[in-house]
This record gives sequence, structure tokens and C-alpha cells, in this order.
Amino acid sequence: MAEKKKTKKAEETEKKTKKTTAKKEKKTPKKEETKKEEKPAEKKETPKEEKPEKDAPKKEEKKEDKPEEKEAPKKEKPVEKKEMPKEKPKKTKEITTEDYKIFNKWTLTGITMNDLGLKNYINLEPTLALHTHGRHSAKQFSKKDVSIIERLINSIMRSSSRKKIGGHIIRGRSGCGKKNQAHKAVREAFEIINQRTQENPIQILVNAIENAAPREETTRVKYGGMTRHIAVDISPQRRVDFALRNIAIAALGKSFKNKKNRGEALAEELMSAANEEAGSLAIAKKNEAERIARGAR
Repeated sequence: MAEKKKTKKAEETEKKTKKTTAKKEKKTPKKEETKKEEKPAEKKETPKEEKPEKDAPKKEEKKEDKPEEKEAPKKEKPVEKKEMPKEKPKKTKEITTEDYKIFNKWTLTGITMNDLGLKNYINLEPTLALHTHGRHSAKQFSKKDVSIIERLINSIMRSSSRKKIGGHIIRGRSGCGKKNQAHKAVREAFEIINQRTQENPIQILVNAIENAAPREETTRVKYGGMTRHIAVDISPQRRVDFALRNIAIAALGKSFKNKKNRGEALAEELMSAANEEAGSLAIAKKNEAERIARGAR
């Protein structure tokens, strides 16, 4: 038994010695590995130290370039200020009645109005174009702000009549919406008036409207199921509408199935209405309305 115990102790001591030797062997290569790892680290440090030496001149170059970039705009700014000339804005001329001419021929100055009731409703202010695109239709009673020549052109744009004119009813759509055609007819009428009378055709137009505008008309009133016609005064704006409508209808009737075109027929109607001649249809319509109103007083 004693021998067995000795052998066990000897084996244990051997095992311990082997373990210690193995640990020492393991520790020794780690040191070698650390040394090997340290050596390449030293080699890597040498190029890192060299890189900043190569990059150093680049940084200096950048520093030298930066002030050059800043100096350039400083020199340009004063140059721009010197080049910009300071000029005062030019004032645009306002259009006056002296400068503006209808159809580039007839002025709006020197036109007189005898009927003071229609003075605010016959617009003779200058406009660049005789075409307002119907902007006055959105507001009530804004027709008075439209040029009277444009209103004449708009009333000429018709091709039919509800009642008989010269013994027959005119039907058709040839003139509806054709403003350029109506514009030419009015210009031709003004040229004919100027040739025959040697006067401003706009003055002839104003005189014709004043003479063809009625002052009284009748309206229907019901009393217990009975209708009666009562005489009433006409507003100034309705007087102008009445005159323009009758002048346009007269020009349409005279040019229908006739050698005369609408421009010639309009010129004759304006001249006869300005002179209050009996041959004018607009004067005849005015006298008829006032006669009926006198009987209904």
C-alpha cells in the first residue's frame, strides 16, 4: 500500500511539473508574438511621419490660395457700382383729348353739348382701343363709362329687326358678333360725313343723339284688372339707348336689299338726325313716342 501511495504522489508531481512547463511554453510564444506585432507597428509609424511632411506644403498652398479668392470679389464690387449709371425713371405721358384721335383722324376737343341732361351719359374720354370686351356688363348702369363711339359700333352689330322697317321684317344673323365689320362701317360713315359737311363727325354724332332722344314715353299700369298707359319721364341713360338703337335700325333698313352699304346708310341717317329732318327714322320714332305720351297725360 505504501508503494502505491508513493507512486500516486510521484505521478501527481510529474503532472504538476508538466503543467508548469506547458504554461511557461505558452507564455514564451506570446511574448514573441507581441514582439513581432510591435515590430511592424514601428515600421508603420515611419510612413505616417513622412506623410505629414509631404502634405505640409499642400496646406501652405491652400492657405496661400484662400486670401487670393477673398481679394478678387473685393476688387469687383466697386467696379460694378461704377458701371451702373443712375438714371431717373422716365415719366410716361398721359393720354389727353388733344393727343388722342378717333381712327387717327378726328379729335375729341371742341365738341359742344346743348342738352345738359345727357352730358354725363355721352362719354367722350380718350381710349386706346374701341373695344372693352364687355367689362361694363358686370355692373349696373356702367354703360355711361363706355365711349359713345364704341356704343355706336356695338349697336350696329345687328342683322334683324323685331318690327317692320320700310314695310318688311329683316331676318338673319349675318351681322351679329362681327365687330370688325361694324368698326369698318362706322369709320366709312365718319369719312363720308367729313367729306360732305367739312365738320368733325363726332360733333354730328352727338347732335344726332341729342335730337333723337325722346323726353317722354308711356308705361302700363293696372287698376283693378284694367291696364292704362301713363306718361312718364325717361331717364338720361335710357334716352341715349333709345337714340342709338333707332339710328342703328335705320341704317340697317336703308342698306337692306339696296345698293347702299351700311356705312353710307349710317352716314345719311346721322346727318339727317343731326339736322332734325323728317326723313330720319330715329326722329320719326322719337316724335311718335312723345305724341303717344302727350295723349296719355
